[in-house]
Amino acid sequence: MQSVYAPLPTVIQAARSIFQQEPLPDIKRARSANIPQLLDYLDRLVATAQTQQERHLVLITGVPGAGKTLVGLQFVYQHPSSLSAHPKASLRQAVFLSGNGPLITVLQYALKSRVFVQAVRNFYLQYEVRQQAAPSEHMIVFDEAQRAWDAERMAEKYGIERAAAGAVLGIAERVENWCVVVGLIGEGQEIHVGEEGGLEQWHEGLTQAKASWHVHCAPGQTAFFPTIPAERLHTDPLFNLTTSLRSHLASHGQTWVAHLLAGDWEAASLLMPQLEQDGFDAYLTRDLEAAKAYCRERYQQQPQKRYGLLASSRARNLASYGIPNDYYATSRLNMGAWYIDPPDSPASCCALDRAVTEFGCQGLELDLPLIGWGDDLRWQPEPQSKTQPGIQSGTWTSTTRQRNVRNPLRLRLNSYRVLLTRGRDGLVVFVPPEAKMDSTNAVLQAAGLKPFA
Repeated sequence: MQSVYAPLPTVIQAARSIFQQEPLPDIKRARSANIPQLLDYLDRLVATAQTQQERHLVLITGVPGAGKTLVGLQFVYQHPSSLSAHPKASLRQAVFLSGNGPLITVLQYALKSRVFVQAVRNFYLQYEVRQQAAPSEHMIVFDEAQRAWDAERMAEKYGIERAAAGAVLGIAERVENWCVVVGLIGEGQEIHVGEEGGLEQWHEGLTQAKASWHVHCAPGQTAFFPTIPAERLHTDPLFNLTTSLRSHLASHGQTWVAHLLAGDWEAASLLMPQLEQDGFDAYLTRDLEAAKAYCRERYQQQPQKRYGLLASSRARNLASYGIPNDYYATSRLNMGAWYIDPPDSPASCCALDRAVTEFGCQGLELDLPLIGWGDDLRWQPEPQSKTQPGIQSGTWTSTTRQRNVRNPLRLRLNSYRVLLTRGRDGLVVFVPPEAKMDSTNAVLQAAGLKPFA
C-alpha cells in the first residue's frame, strides 16, 4: 500500500515524535525529496568513519522548508537499524546544535525538556572559551549553519579569533579517533550581522584544520573547496534539498518568492495560477483588521491551525498599525507559547496582537502567516518606464543602515525571503495604506497576490 502524499510534519510535531521514540509517518513527499536516502547515506558514513577512524564534514543545503532541520533531528535521535549490528553501535553519540534561539526555545517548550537541542553558543563557551576540552559526542549537527559568524563577529562576541566554521571543526578535531560534522545550510537566509561569509567560511576552516577531513557536498558546491584533494571531496545531489516540504499545497512557492525578490514580478505572476491550482492562498490587503478577520474565520473550526503576525525587524511604519515589531515588544514575547498555545490563549500567535520578526520565525512555520510589509524594503520604479500603467519596472531599495554590514539590501531581501516562506496553507501580506508604499503594493499585486474583495 502506497503512503499518502502529504507534507512533512512541522518541526515541532517531528521533534515530539522523535523525542518520544515514535516512528515518523512514511510520507510520499519526503520520499520524493530523497530524505530517506540522505539519512541512509549519513548512517553509512558514520559506520565508515568509525571503522576507518576518519573525520567527515557534510554540508547539506536546501530551500526554506525543505526538511533540513528534520534531517538533523532524525540523524541525531533515531537509531537506524543499519548500525545495529556494528560492534560500537552503543557508542553512537551525537549533539544537535543551533544558533537559532527561537527554535531552541520553541522545541524546549513543546517537549518540556532542555536537553533535546542545545545552543551553539554554549558549545563555543564550553569547549573553546572556558577550556580546550574534547566533546564526548562523535556526531555534531550544526543547524542553521548559514548563521556561522565570521571571525570579526566571533571575536566580538566570544573572544574567539576565528570564524565559527573553523571553531566547530577545531573543537571536533579533539573528539577521539573519528567524527562526523553535519552542517545544515539554508539558502538565501543570511539575516544577521556577521553571516555574510557563506560557504567560503567552511573552506577557510578546513585550511586551518590539523586533521585530513573528508568533505561531502552537492555537486554545485565543489567550487567553494578548491584546495581539497579530489579523493577527499565527495559529491552527491542528495546534499541539496531542492523541494520545499513545508507547504503541502505549493510546490512552486519558493520559486515565486525568488522571482519576486529578484524584481521579476512578471515571472512571479506566471507562477501564481499554479499555486492557486495547488490550493495555496496568497492574498494582499491594506486593511489589517480585514486580514485578521479572514484568518479567524478561515480556521474557526480547526483549532490545531496556527496563524500569526510576522514583520521585518527593520520596518519603522508597522507599529502604528498594530504590528509591534520593535525590539522591546519582541524581546518580551514568550516564543514557546506564541507558537504552541491553543488559539484561545492570550499568549498564542492566534491572538494577532504580538508579532514575530525574521529572527523569531527562521526555521519555524505557521499555517497562515499575516505578514506586514514595511518601509524597509520598497519598490522603486524607474521614472521613464513605459510598461503597463501603474506597474512600472524598477528595483527593490532599502534605506536601512546597519553597523558592520557589507550589503544591507541583501539582508533585507533575505529577511523578507524568510518571512514569505513560513506558510503551509498560504500567506496574507498587509501593506500600510501610505503613499510611499503604493508602488510596493502595486508590484505585489502584479506578482499575483490577490487583493481582498
